[in-house]
Amino acid sequence: MVFKGFEAAPPTVVYEILNVEGELFRAILKHHFRQWFEESKAAKESANAPVSYLL
Repeated sequence: MVFKGFEAAPPTVVYEILNVEGELFRAILKHHFRQWFEESKAAKESANAPVSYLL
């Protein structure tokens, strides 16, 4: 996270601990999980894909 006016400073890493029974967690899960899961699955599949070399 970089705050306006502090662009020259190194970015600050922010971690958020969410209550898995809370409304925010449920909203994030409802609106973003499917996309994250699909992206993760695609990345894993491409990492496991055979590599071909031109000789």
